[in-house]
Amino acid sequence: VDCAGSEWAADSAAHCRERQREGAEINTSLHALKTCVRAFAERARSGRAARMPFRDALLTRLLADSFGDSCQLAVLGCVSPASAATEHSLSTLRTVMELAGGGEEAQSWTSHVR
Repeated sequence: VDCAGSEWAADSAAHCRERQREGAEINTSLHALKTCVRAFAERARSGRAARMPFRDALLTRLLADSFGDSCQLAVLGCVSPASAATEHSLSTLRTVMELAGGGEEAQSWTSHVR
C-alpha cells in the first residue's frame, strides 16, 4: 500500500473543501492501516493475539487477508533530501521505525534533527 497520499492539514489549507475532505478520508484510512500494522507487529513480537481493527476503514477491510498468521509484512519509507521536506521526512522515518518496532529509538534520534 502506497501511503504517499497522507495529507497534512497545513499543506492542504489552500485546497478546496472537497480536496480537504478527501485528505481527511485518506488520513482516516491510513490511521486504521497503521493501527492494524501495529497490532500485526505486536502479535509477531509477543506471539499473543492482538485485536485487528479491520472494520475501521474500507482500506483495512480490503487488506484484512494480508494480516493473517502466515503473512509477512515489509514497511518502506520514502524520504526527500530537500530541506523544505524535512518535517515530512522526519515524520516518515518516525512512523517506519515505530512500525518496525523501534518507536522509542526513532523518537530519540530524530528529536535532535532539524
